[in-house]
Amino acid sequence: MKIIDNFLQQSELSAFDKLIQDSLDKTGWKTSQDFYKHEIGGSILSSINPFLYEITDTHSDFIIKILKDNNIIESTPNLFVALIQVAQPLASIEWHTDTHSNYDEPGSEDPYNVIGITLYFNKEWNHNWGGFFCNKELKEDTRGVFVQPVYNRLVINDGLEPHAVTPIDRSADNRITIQLFVSRENINKGYLE
Repeated sequence: MKIIDNFLQQSELSAFDKLIQDSLDKTGWKTSQDFYKHEIGGSILSSINPFLYEITDTHSDFIIKILKDNNIIESTPNLFVALIQVAQPLASIEWHTDTHSNYDEPGSEDPYNVIGITLYFNKEWNHNWGGFFCNKELKEDTRGVFVQPVYNRLVINDGLEPHAVTPIDRSADNRITIQLFVSRENINKGYLE
């Protein structure tokens, strides 16, 4: 897992803030359960689900350019999914890997051989609100790393390690992130070590 604070420049942050605000009133939002149903059959999402809005068109190209300019990806990805995620109070995400079959059957082949990238957009986040990204090396591990949502923080996980999001307190604001899933072969290998 790699963490980069202050990832975006101010002009990029402003563009993302506008994209997020413009998207909040649009139709097309889905729960995580509905969005991932085709690949996981609902097996990891039994809590309150975050809402997702898929980013397409020129906005995806803008994000890919930022990833290339920052040397996170080496080439245009074969597989690229960009989502705005809004997790409301009491939402959480259970332990899983981004190569979903790998969580239940480590080492198995998976058509979704991706890494996950999270970019946080809450300008203020009280640590008592939860919503922490948690990561551990193996499913059986009883210890790991947690990452607090901090504005403009980028988290890159290798997609193979189990991770989760802790429940968000009922007094919290909505937790807003951009979630990216990028084919592993396009990632700068330095981010997978």
